[in-house]
Amino acid sequence: MNRTRFSFSERDLLPDADAGVLKLQALDGERSSGLALGLGITDDCNLKCPFCYYRQDGSPGKHAAMTPEFLERLLAGLGRVGVIMVGLEGEPLCHPDFGTMMEICSRHADSTVLITNGLLLSPDKVRVLNELRVSSVILSCDAVTPETYARLRPGGSLERFSENAKYLAAMCHARISVHSVVSDINWPELRAMPGFARSLGISCLSMTQLRNNEWSRLNGIRRASPAVIREFTAAVCREAEKCGTVIAFDYLYTPPGDRDWMRETVADFRSAEADLSPSCAAPWTGVSVLSDGRVFPCCGDIEPVMPESLTFDGIFNCKALLKLRQMLSGREVPEVCRKCLSGGQP
Repeated sequence: MNRTRFSFSERDLLPDADAGVLKLQALDGERSSGLALGLGITDDCNLKCPFCYYRQDGSPGKHAAMTPEFLERLLAGLGRVGVIMVGLEGEPLCHPDFGTMMEICSRHADSTVLITNGLLLSPDKVRVLNELRVSSVILSCDAVTPETYARLRPGGSLERFSENAKYLAAMCHARISVHSVVSDINWPELRAMPGFARSLGISCLSMTQLRNNEWSRLNGIRRASPAVIREFTAAVCREAEKCGTVIAFDYLYTPPGDRDWMRETVADFRSAEADLSPSCAAPWTGVSVLSDGRVFPCCGDIEPVMPESLTFDGIFNCKALLKLRQMLSGREVPEVCRKCLSGGQP
C-alpha cells in the first residue's frame, strides 16, 4: 500500500532562467535567511501509530539515520536559516547521536525546535536541550485516557508520557507545548486536553485535524465530521479559557470553505488563535530533508527528490520546488495540494 504522491518528471521542470523571480536567497554569517528547515534525522520510531502519515504502508521504516557528517555538510551549504525543526518521519530521540545532531543544528539556526512523542525523554536529554538553548519542544499527544492513548500510540504509555512531560515542563528552559491530531476516535476526550496539559505544567497547545490516508482508513480512523468539529472547537476553546491555557489551530485544521465560522469562533476567546491563511506558503517559507537526504517542500503527498547539490540552491531552489512555486503562483494548483488543504478528502 503506497502513498499516493505527486511527482515531477524532467520534462515538467523549468529551466532556471524562467523561474529566477521565484528563487529564495541564502544569507551567510550572522545574517539569517529567515527560512525554516525541517529535518528527519531518523526514520526509526518507538511507536507504530495507526494514523501516521509517514507509515501509510504499515512498514516500520528502514531504520535509517542521518549521519552527523552529512548534517554538517548539508547545513554548511545552506547558510544561516531562521529555524530548524527536528522531527518528521521518525522519533528523533531514537537517533544514536541525538545530542550531536542537535548541537550541529544549534550552530546553524537562529532557533531550534524538537518535535517528539516524549516517551524517550530522560534527564540527560533534557540537559542537552538546556545546554543548546533549544527554543521549543513540541510533545505529540492525542489522548487524555490510557485506553485511547494505547490505541493511538501503540507501544507507548500515557503514564510514561505524563511523567516525562512533567519533568520536561519543570526542568527545561524551552517553550513546551502539546500538539494533538483530532479524529473521530479521540475528539470527545480531547475537549479535556487543556486541563490535562495544565496538570502537566504545560499551558500551550496546538491542534490540527487528521488528514485522511490509507493507513488511517485501514485502521478505522477518520476525520471527525464538520458538525462534530464545530462542536469540538467551541468546547475546547471554552476549556482552554477556563484553564488559562493558550490554544492554536494550524492552517490544516480548517478547510478553506470553513474559514468564516473558524474566524468567528476563535474571535470569541482570548486564549485561542487560528492560522487562516488563504493559501499554503510552505514552498516559499522552507523545505524539509529526510534521513536519507531526499528533499520535499512539506509533509504532504509530494514525492521527495534527491537534492541537486548540498547547497542552498540545490536544496531550497531545486527544480521541483521552483516548478511548484510557479504552479501555485499561476493558480495551477496540483490536485494533491487541493486534497491537502481539504484534509485528504477526495
